[in-house]
Amino acid sequence: MIRRAEILCWPRPLRIGLFLLLSTTAAAKTWFVAATATPGGDGTAWDRAFPALASAIAAARPGDAIWVRAGTLGLADTARLPSGISLYGGFAGTESSPDDRRAINFANETVLRLRRPGACVVEISDGRDVRLDGFTLTGTDGRAALLLRRCADTVVLAHLRITGNVAGEPGAGVRVTEGSTPRVFNCQIADNVAAGDGGGLYIDATSGGEWSWCIINGNTARGAHGGGALISPGATPRFTRCDFYFNTAGAAGSALACGGGVTLRDCVISSNLAAGDDGAGAAVRVHGGTAPLVLAGQSYIVGNVRRRAAPDYAPGLDDETRAEIRDAAIVSKSERGPADPDLLGRRDDVHTVMHDVFAPPLTAGPPAPGKWVKQTLPDRAGTAAYHCVFLPLDWQPGKKFPLLVGFPGNGPYRNRFGDRSGGLPEDNPMGIGVTGGRGAIVLGLGYLESRKNLAPTGTWWGDVPATLAYTKDAVRHACEHLGADPARVVLFGFSRSAIGASFIGLHDDTIAPLWRAFLCYDGWESQADMTRNWYRHDQSSHGYDPKDFDGTGVARRFQRLAGRPLFILGGRGEVEKLNATLRWPVELLAKPHRNHHVSWALRDTPERAAVRAWLAHVLAAPDR
Repeated sequence: MIRRAEILCWPRPLRIGLFLLLSTTAAAKTWFVAATATPGGDGTAWDRAFPALASAIAAARPGDAIWVRAGTLGLADTARLPSGISLYGGFAGTESSPDDRRAINFANETVLRLRRPGACVVEISDGRDVRLDGFTLTGTDGRAALLLRRCADTVVLAHLRITGNVAGEPGAGVRVTEGSTPRVFNCQIADNVAAGDGGGLYIDATSGGEWSWCIINGNTARGAHGGGALISPGATPRFTRCDFYFNTAGAAGSALACGGGVTLRDCVISSNLAAGDDGAGAAVRVHGGTAPLVLAGQSYIVGNVRRRAAPDYAPGLDDETRAEIRDAAIVSKSERGPADPDLLGRRDDVHTVMHDVFAPPLTAGPPAPGKWVKQTLPDRAGTAAYHCVFLPLDWQPGKKFPLLVGFPGNGPYRNRFGDRSGGLPEDNPMGIGVTGGRGAIVLGLGYLESRKNLAPTGTWWGDVPATLAYTKDAVRHACEHLGADPARVVLFGFSRSAIGASFIGLHDDTIAPLWRAFLCYDGWESQADMTRNWYRHDQSSHGYDPKDFDGTGVARRFQRLAGRPLFILGGRGEVEKLNATLRWPVELLAKPHRNHHVSWALRDTPERAAVRAWLAHVLAAPDR
């Protein structure tokens, strides 16, 4: 469920698309459709719903909205959506507004399935002020699932899953043609097959659009190029925060084949396969046009593969002279040697699951609901120290809220799966993800480096006493000024900070009592690693007690749990040994994905569901 207050904290390009998307919610008339409806209804209420989508489209006029209840609607022919109409899926049948739906994570999936070969599922031609939101489009045999022709930028596509379609033309999932410039937000184009080039998405030379937070994965081009997407020279789409994974083409362009003029910002292209055996097979092929492909922000092309037989790592670009690489964007040049032969067999990657929580950007100013705000404690003014504050969307003054406190992993960090970590206080949105932005205050802290005016350090512990002092003061400040409940404070961490939940969070008897419970992902302290100085404390940390690293510190800190709950996702071994005699309430969950990143907490994943259930139990328990 997305509420208007949430949208306010999103980046400007996302807000523009979503405000356009929301601009027609006060429709002149609403028509209702349900696959299980009794024939003969007039479509004016759920208990009189049309059983066929075509009936609602025929009745609707510009400014109207059509609501479709969850279920599968079989279409005898293409649903042609006229201008001025908003078509929403994902209703349970109890909502009073489209904002109340859970379409964003497909909890009430609404499927439009085509029953006729040679047709599209949905077509929008000459579209203006059109909104298509909250559907799964599937079942084509011969054409693209979604066809856009001559559509303006007031055509908005949101929360769509376009999957399982087969076409003899480029773009089995989506075809964008004849000057179309849609705004597309949080859509997935997955597991579609084109007989020629352009497996998932095709954009012709006259078209473009703004594509944000989209996933293009598992698509196949049986031709040579454009497994994920084929974009003609002259097209000018902009992709922001979009991921291309597990797509396949016959040769170069396994993820993307495009002309110059395309912009990728903060996009990841990883684990795509160029299946040909000729030794070519870059993940991105740039063809035609005079403008360069622009890779900006933290775009990342890495971990792609060529050849099915004896696979090895593929180049990111077929011709880097035709690309402009800006900012922190990276095209990997160092990968060599054999690659995973079962690359497409497992696909155990969280980047192929759609977001349903969007962490807001870091801003300045006073804390406010839905914002991720950079703050410095008053008595550290003038230093480089800072932390981040997120007040939940349901925050109210005078009300007490649980407090989740987290530190970041090491950074800057990237791997060949497209996982990224910046290493700074703002770079761990796990607390926002596991709460869904509601019901708890979240603090993001850092490991402070006193040799650099208390600036947070991207690696390891910095000045240990300075970090301990700031942590205790930040928790106290949140309790005194923001409504945090001192009896319900949970420490969470990822990687370095999962280790730090013990090393910092249980460091001594003054900080250990702050926490009600501990939530860790991919890590915990290891006595063996401490004694062999895997953490390089002598180089990256100072102000510590040498006894913390002499082989006894890990067990001593673990005892300070004192029976409080500990949940570790993706960690075993050492904790089980430490807890063999103490038998604290430690819950261990094997990590079902290959990633080393907190993306699982921002998506509707089974591991997040398990963590949420644990957290609800912990926070509901009687005060200790």
